[in-house]
Amino acid sequence: MASLLVSQLGLRPEDPKVVVVRADAGDAPGVDPGPLVVSREERSGDGPLAELTVTPWGELWGTRWWTADLGALREPGRYRLTLGSSHATLEIAADALVAATLLLCSADNLDARVGGKLGWQDCAFDGRGVESHAVMVLGLADALETFGAALPALEAERLRAHLAHGAEYLTACQRDDGSFMNEHYIAREHTVWHLCALATLALARASQTLAAGPPLEAAKRGWAWCTERAERPADAVRDEIAATRAIFGQYPPWLPPAELRTRDLLVLVAAGAELYRGTNDLRYRRAAIAYAAAVAERQRLDPSEHTHGLYGHFRAWAHGTLAQRAWEHVGWGYNCGAVLPDELSGVAALLDLFPDDADADRWRALLRRYAEGYLKPACALSPFSILPLGDCEGEVRFFGPAWHGFNGAYARMARTCMVLARQLQDPALEALAVRQLQWIAGANAGVPDGEGGHRGVSMIAGVGEHAVEVLSGIAGSIANGFSATPQFQLVHLDDLADRPAHLTNEDWILHNGAWLSGLAAISARPRVKVKAMLRGEPVAAHVSLALGETSIDGAVNERGVLVAEQLPRLSEGTVRVAWEELAVELPVAPVAGATLAVVVDFADALELTLAGGSGEELIAAVANRGRDASSVHVSLCASGVVLERDELELELAPGEVLPVRVGCRLDGAQPRAAWVRAVARSAWSEQTAETWWI
Repeated sequence: MASLLVSQLGLRPEDPKVVVVRADAGDAPGVDPGPLVVSREERSGDGPLAELTVTPWGELWGTRWWTADLGALREPGRYRLTLGSSHATLEIAADALVAATLLLCSADNLDARVGGKLGWQDCAFDGRGVESHAVMVLGLADALETFGAALPALEAERLRAHLAHGAEYLTACQRDDGSFMNEHYIAREHTVWHLCALATLALARASQTLAAGPPLEAAKRGWAWCTERAERPADAVRDEIAATRAIFGQYPPWLPPAELRTRDLLVLVAAGAELYRGTNDLRYRRAAIAYAAAVAERQRLDPSEHTHGLYGHFRAWAHGTLAQRAWEHVGWGYNCGAVLPDELSGVAALLDLFPDDADADRWRALLRRYAEGYLKPACALSPFSILPLGDCEGEVRFFGPAWHGFNGAYARMARTCMVLARQLQDPALEALAVRQLQWIAGANAGVPDGEGGHRGVSMIAGVGEHAVEVLSGIAGSIANGFSATPQFQLVHLDDLADRPAHLTNEDWILHNGAWLSGLAAISARPRVKVKAMLRGEPVAAHVSLALGETSIDGAVNERGVLVAEQLPRLSEGTVRVAWEELAVELPVAPVAGATLAVVVDFADALELTLAGGSGEELIAAVANRGRDASSVHVSLCASGVVLERDELELELAPGEVLPVRVGCRLDGAQPRAAWVRAVARSAWSEQTAETWWI
């Protein structure tokens, strides 16, 4: 029989609702499993609500898969899904994941792990690693930022107390020279550069929530230690080189280049941005920008080199062609703590802090290329839309080589997807963020059900009808997850089939911390802010916002502003701004946690579109929707192509649309990912647009 794989924690009404079906032993090849019947569990006598087509997805990991889309199912309640002889229950409830896991996976779980010591027991035994505490501190800071004001005061204070406890532990692990030991109690002699950078980032982030003082000072000392050792000596990378060779498919005498990895640089960018926020010290700004430039140099931009035509990902080192993996954590040495997958939050933070910096367009291109060239198409290579482990030099792999499962990578990528969604104003990335968390919640490859089929398993102990049994037995703990090999058995890339063959059930608070970051990122609400003017002065405009099932009609205030808050997530619609005889209607798709600004000056109410793709020509079209004639300057910035001109001077009458063709040619002999950004400015309006192509 075919098996239904659904979230064990439920879905929000607005969430993507892709049901994945797995072929099981005995299923006839080439035979589809038939329609998916949906009914209300509490009203089963009413008959089915719908019969949905189950669409073949393809073969992967040694089995066949189908999918069905329940996206139209939005009413809260419990639903019974039936596919032949297979059944599953799916609950739809507002903020389902928050209600089930926020406190259980944070304060409740951590209370059981203190044990009268500094820090928390971080796994099944009483280890207290810096890497797990750093990611938990990041998660608690994110959770407080999103949920702190809405939580009861006592619960918010519990989270804050644990955040302070985690920051205190990291500070206690710091030596006088600014470095950090791996653990305070059992590995004091170990020092791993990446762990020091992780601790620095976590303390810098915590200092934004806690009073500045000790966490900020410790972060500054950690930064100094890390940046003074940014050119790694060759003999400092030899520990665990056998593991590094296994992960990257290498053999002796290969050694990692004697330099910082790209993942190291990305943590430095993020830490530098946080330290600048906390100190306003230009040294951190300059350093973070320099490290971001080094990351950009490592971005892979020729799709002809890559599996499935992927581009936009990063080389693991500046030298060589090996691609960075999402997760490289092993043991105590060189690979220890390599747990943040493509941590681009620092690059996005630089754009937030310095949108007019000389390098800003380079950062925009980097993020867009990563999202469009790698993240989206790579996730589409599985029916679950999860982040792959990486492009492993000829094969996109999902489950190994890895020391154990890596649920923390999916949860952290949920946060990164939201960072990208906000920066790029792309709701598709928000939906992708939700899919990462759904995998952990039970919409995953599943475990045998004892009857010849499979069932999705919640990776959170004690949560969901079918939940993992973790080694510690502490409720709310998140297990390592699916891996190609048994727990703590790393196998060389060349000797390993890529399948979710083993559910590794050691719990690790690093996964909990990552879950909190992902949960916080998807749980904020979108905002839309409208500003209406005529020649820079506010006007009494009327605003109509239609977003999904939500409609808002109202007049702007005396400043010409209307702010719509607590809007539905993952919804698209239109906003119409009308004043006197003029009206402008625009498509909108606000992203959770971001404010979408719609600024309309009825003098010219500029609109700008950009289209390319031939490799020989770009079309920039500017429209004047206002009442005055307008002089418009358009500036163009390109990467991967050379434009025949980068400045346009246009004159537009009211109502006129003027397309302008701009010649372009490839930048270099090899096909590369082209990216172009345009900014159109007049005396009263400014609009931006992007386009990209291969």
